[in-house]
Amino acid sequence: MPIVDLPQRVDAPDSIFGELLQNFQIWQSLPVSAMLIDRNGVIVAANSLCQSNFAGENIVGLNDVTLLGKFSSEIAKTSEELNLTREHLLHIHQLVVQNKAFIKALIILPQNDEIRSLIFNYIPIFAKDGEVIAVQKITSEFGFFGLTDYLNLLQNKKPTPLRIMPKDYKMPIKLAKRQHEIIFLLTNGINQSNIARILSVSRTAVAKTIAEVICPKFAISDNNVGLLIDKATAMNYNKFIPPSLCKIGVILFDYQAMESNLEIQLIRVDT
Repeated sequence: MPIVDLPQRVDAPDSIFGELLQNFQIWQSLPVSAMLIDRNGVIVAANSLCQSNFAGENIVGLNDVTLLGKFSSEIAKTSEELNLTREHLLHIHQLVVQNKAFIKALIILPQNDEIRSLIFNYIPIFAKDGEVIAVQKITSEFGFFGLTDYLNLLQNKKPTPLRIMPKDYKMPIKLAKRQHEIIFLLTNGINQSNIARILSVSRTAVAKTIAEVICPKFAISDNNVGLLIDKATAMNYNKFIPPSLCKIGVILFDYQAMESNLEIQLIRVDT
């Protein structure tokens, strides 16, 4: 079913959009980021909290998916994942309109010096004839929650944000990109088999790099991985994500008809 252009009658008081814009005013005073998007993905309204994310720039009239580049860090802007993620978000918007479906998606977004995770709620708005005439998008922050977060909660500790290594940060021991990736993952509890899977290399290659390159750099002569982890953790190698591991992406939640409607592959999480 093709996406058809909507008549541009946004400022006509007797138009459907005029009524939608009037009703949208309630979102101006609420502590959530909200925008109203037409069938073609063009933003027709945004509340003040949403607008504040873009340093006062007027985003009305822009296509929603183009905002991703403004939101993301330089790392994400130059990564090949950015265009693919825009394509994912465009398809999600089309699914909301075509299938008249509420869709929730998690966006993983490197921004400034940390990785943010945002929940996008896409809510279809219907005309009296049952057709979707617009989409309301509500955005909220979402914190990843794993074992470390749970243990911190038990100890009344604040969650630790995911930090990206600053460009000017000097590592105590100079490591090549792949060595830095391995030591970061290793000090965060990832075993060597899973490190190999994440980095798309063999388990043997990971073990060889640790034994022949990384351990000697940390003055460890007997391939003592436990001692390596202790030393690297004491030097804060576990706290900063290597820029090469920063990925932008989309996780789609609880959408049963995804496989039959999307030609591109998204991560699916059933809740």
